[in-house]
Amino acid sequence: MAESRLSRMQSLFGILVLTVLLAATSRNRQKINWRTVISGYYMQFILGCIVMKTKWGSSLFTWLANTVSSFLSFSRFGTELLFGQGALQSGAIALIMFPVIIFFAAFVQVMYYLGAVQWVLRHLGWFFYKTLGTSNAESVVASASPFVGQSENTLLVMDYLEHMTNSELHACMTAGFATISGSVFQAYVVLGVDARNLITACIMSIPCSLALSKIQYPESDQPEARNFAVKLKRREREVNILHALGNGAATGVHLSLLILATIIGMVSLIYAANFGLTWLGQFIGIHSLTLELVLGYMLYPLTWLLGVPSKDVLHVSQLLGLKLVANEFVAYSQLTGLSVSSEDMAAKKPSSIHSGSGTLDEKLPEQAQPAKWWNIGSSLRYIWHRHRLLCVLFIWVLLTAYFIVSLALKRKTQLSDILPFIFLYVFVTGRILFAFVSTKTITRPTATAVRAATRYVVRVPLLVRYAISVSALLAIVLSVSLTFEESSASRRIDRMQAFLGVVVITLGLVATSKHPRSIQWHTVIVGFLMQFCLGCIVTKTKWGQDLFSWLASIASSLLDFSNYGTKFIFGDTVGAMTSIFAISVFPAIIFFAAFIQVVYYLGGIQWMLKRIGWVFHKALDISGSESVVAAASPFFGQAENVLLVKDYLPHMTNSEIHACMTAGFATVSGSTLQGYIALGVDAKNIITACIMSIPCSVALSKIRYPETEESLTRGKMVEPPRSTKEVNVLHAVGNGAAIGINLSLLILANLIAIISLVHLVDFLLTWLGQFIAIHELTIELILGYVLYPFTWLLGVPTGDVLRVSQLLGLKFVANEFVAYQRLNDATSGPSISSQLSVRGRTIAEFAFCGFGNLGSIAMQVGTLSTLAPGRSGDFSRLAFSACVTGSIATCLSAAIISMVI
Repeated sequence: MAESRLSRMQSLFGILVLTVLLAATSRNRQKINWRTVISGYYMQFILGCIVMKTKWGSSLFTWLANTVSSFLSFSRFGTELLFGQGALQSGAIALIMFPVIIFFAAFVQVMYYLGAVQWVLRHLGWFFYKTLGTSNAESVVASASPFVGQSENTLLVMDYLEHMTNSELHACMTAGFATISGSVFQAYVVLGVDARNLITACIMSIPCSLALSKIQYPESDQPEARNFAVKLKRREREVNILHALGNGAATGVHLSLLILATIIGMVSLIYAANFGLTWLGQFIGIHSLTLELVLGYMLYPLTWLLGVPSKDVLHVSQLLGLKLVANEFVAYSQLTGLSVSSEDMAAKKPSSIHSGSGTLDEKLPEQAQPAKWWNIGSSLRYIWHRHRLLCVLFIWVLLTAYFIVSLALKRKTQLSDILPFIFLYVFVTGRILFAFVSTKTITRPTATAVRAATRYVVRVPLLVRYAISVSALLAIVLSVSLTFEESSASRRIDRMQAFLGVVVITLGLVATSKHPRSIQWHTVIVGFLMQFCLGCIVTKTKWGQDLFSWLASIASSLLDFSNYGTKFIFGDTVGAMTSIFAISVFPAIIFFAAFIQVVYYLGGIQWMLKRIGWVFHKALDISGSESVVAAASPFFGQAENVLLVKDYLPHMTNSEIHACMTAGFATVSGSTLQGYIALGVDAKNIITACIMSIPCSVALSKIRYPETEESLTRGKMVEPPRSTKEVNVLHAVGNGAAIGINLSLLILANLIAIISLVHLVDFLLTWLGQFIAIHELTIELILGYVLYPFTWLLGVPTGDVLRVSQLLGLKFVANEFVAYQRLNDATSGPSISSQLSVRGRTIAEFAFCGFGNLGSIAMQVGTLSTLAPGRSGDFSRLAFSACVTGSIATCLSAAIISMVI
């Protein structure tokens, strides 16, 4: 009994301490309405006593929990109708949770249409308005939070939203964060959480959220909705109950997909973070360093203040931290043991690490004034801005100490671990250094040296320089290609076949150029040289092979973390079905999209694109806009890369637009990498093809559509936008996951439609062919003969030309997924890949690695027309030419590999 009283006093002490801390960090302590605070605490305490200490209260909330659970269980009938009688027995959270969300969303929408939800909210809002003294708008939103989501609750007062005070907005947002919505209630019950506790927590959190919000951000203005009732109108968009039911179900589907994507992305990122922390911890002998453990010790004092017994504090604090950085789904699953444990992640032997970095570009405000001593948040911000150099120096000293100790302990001695670790330290040190030291200290002397070296070169006539450059390029290519030893898979005659193809294709593009006399041969020559050098490095140097193999293993290992999210959602049985395309590919796309969005939010993508873009800008002599888009193409999709230069898009020249579109068609994005790997494609070949196609796409675009106008970004580098619409890392994860689920659904729909249409066309062609005794007339066969000469020019062995040309045509009229799937499909006999030579298979994998297809033309035109409506005509005119040029650039990468393989 004494221990129980002590625990209660511990909780009371925690409430007092947390309240004092909130008051100390309050926006305006003098304006705190203590009536609202005391009333909110009192109501919360009374509700807790009723539930826990009265028989009728316990019975009432138990009955409510059972009623809600029974009501939501009706969703099983719809689930069994769609997925069969045994669907729910699989234990997959997706089949148990998401149908409930859809059902409840539809039910709430119907009740809202009938006016029942408005009636309940009106009376609850009036009650809180009278007891807590809050405005009517705040009261309505707080009352609605347990019924609708944190995004939907403000829709009830959207007519007042624009005129709300900051304190009202803070209270509305706090209420949304403090509770959960009824549409996801069953999801927590499925995870093993007591339904009565969920209902009680939601109701108790309403007055408490308003009380704490009025401490943190007191009301200092006069709200418009304080002294009159907020009118809750019926939605006019539904014409009847069936219409409301359909809209509600659509809302539920959208919410389910967002939850699905967010959970997969978040769970996968957490395990990726645990992997990285475990890898770093092993250097100093800590073998179970995880994100949960770090957060557990950080939140240990806060958790103890909640009244948690001492023996349970660390466990609860770890889950509390996980809930803050991830979400409540992940925390509840860890609590009830329904997901893969973090120890599994710690037990996995780390072999490589991939890192993104953030930015250090915050600047001291012009009027930064010392904050009051009691305002802790402002004080810390003031110290950071006022003594930023010392703070960063202190952080660097800690990192350096960790680095020295790690190497001295020699806990990890493998070169595959030591080199990335050293590179990571040098990279972080360089980022910290150049945050305070201008990069011009290096670039200025370099530029001066380059100008001095080229001073005499520019005096040589332009035509003479071009002739010398072309001769040098041909000499390098021929000497390297003919010098390598012959083998059964790579004869000199085969290499010269590919060399002839490069020459013929280039001459063909010159003959069809828009402005042949304006071709920038400097860009073309350097682009081909860069492509050839990359091919040689990858195929003929030990360090190049090791580097690209290491990059491929990193990419594959990183994308493998999506398996944890898949198993969490669909269960271990479904998660292990990696042979199914949808199971292995779409979760990886969602995870990688979330990962890229987080790195972009932290500034890592911008930093990398700026450096890569600068290389292309200087080496290829192209505009800043073109260089950034080209550098971004392997990381983003063909539609997203132009977003980096959207402010310049309306003013771009036609040649720049053509180059940007060509770069998108010539490569694939990193978010779809796992899709190709799952289809049996070598990850090293994909990565190599993407990198090689960047300079080639620019070179070929400047042949097909040379620059004849004056570009706004000519001679200057365009920096990718630093600011993003996300407010924090979690927001970035959510947005990235949403992008991933949209991309997955788009790929899903396209594959189903295209593959079905291809088979339909094959059926019709076969039927027509039978009339003239051609029994296997298909679209692949027709395209195979049409593209036979072109495919031969890529260096494909004669025995493989027809098969590869068929798939190449299929890739252009369908997409690269269909081509890769057909290449490695062994469901109806030996795969085409197994029938090809090693040389033919390698060339095919390179030649298919691009977004150049007819469907992508519509996607690019639609995206660009949305960003710059005034240039939609130019986009439409240039799209097909850019698609063909981008596809040829991808194929030339295959031809270059054929020359040096």
